[in-house]
Amino acid sequence: MKAVMYHYIRSTNNKYPYFRFLHIDNFKKQLDWFSNNGGFVDKEDFIRVMKGETIKYNKSGFVLTFDDGLYEHHNIVLPELEKRGLWGIFYIPTLPYIEKKILDVHKIHLLLGSHGGKKMLDAIKKVISPNMLIHRDKNLFIDNTYSLQSDFNDEVEFKRILNYQLLYEHREHVLDELLRLYIDLDVNINDIYMSESMISDLHNSGMIIGGHSNTHRLMSRLSVKEQELEISTSFNIIDQIVGGLKIKTFCYPYGGSYSYNEETLKALKKNNVLFSFSVDSKDIAESDRNSRLQELPRYDTIEFPC
Repeated sequence: MKAVMYHYIRSTNNKYPYFRFLHIDNFKKQLDWFSNNGGFVDKEDFIRVMKGETIKYNKSGFVLTFDDGLYEHHNIVLPELEKRGLWGIFYIPTLPYIEKKILDVHKIHLLLGSHGGKKMLDAIKKVISPNMLIHRDKNLFIDNTYSLQSDFNDEVEFKRILNYQLLYEHREHVLDELLRLYIDLDVNINDIYMSESMISDLHNSGMIIGGHSNTHRLMSRLSVKEQELEISTSFNIIDQIVGGLKIKTFCYPYGGSYSYNEETLKALKKNNVLFSFSVDSKDIAESDRNSRLQELPRYDTIEFPC
């Protein structure tokens, strides 16, 4: 069984010439490829397997997951899934529904999409100072973060500085300063995220809605109390939006083994989360289902033909 992770799926993106996204036509081609190379895992079978039941199911099938609560997940992805009789898991960060503002992770994408990695890497070096950084060996993350984006070295380095090396108390200020200097567009949260009614539509259409933290910060960099709050807030808001969750599922912001720690796993258990996804390029094995339900692997969409 293979889980696949998606983010931006669009038909065009004229405002942002450097923006990286999967074209809707390629998304459709990829769904065709999955259908011809293993097919899809039935939703009810998947849930039963996650609950530990021993049943016959499509062990070669694919499970589709979509991160960040993006508006195209409702307007573009949902109609295509419904047309094909498919289902997916949609992971929602909840801060935009509380504070009505854009998450830092998507500010980063807007900056990179507008100007590209080289210009933004040069820009951030002029804005930050050494006392804003965590002084640790950055090579710790080189082989484990953004490894599938190795052709975009400047972009990767820009992301690493903001997501792994810059102290959180400085990140929002730094990003807002870069936006002030380099983005002359009036960006509305409705241009990025689904509305609450759209999330309800997904839920009512048979899609699974999961938690993706509240602020989309790196869980492993947060205190125990902060992690617990991120997870509980996420599920509380989603529960209010959809009118009650039948199961709780979570995926770690950024993913990978450095994105969470043992305290994260304890917090998930405390919140009765059934299963969680990380990012790791391998199939979901029997051992994962037996003992690593909170660390399930997912492939990135770019690892498959389209």
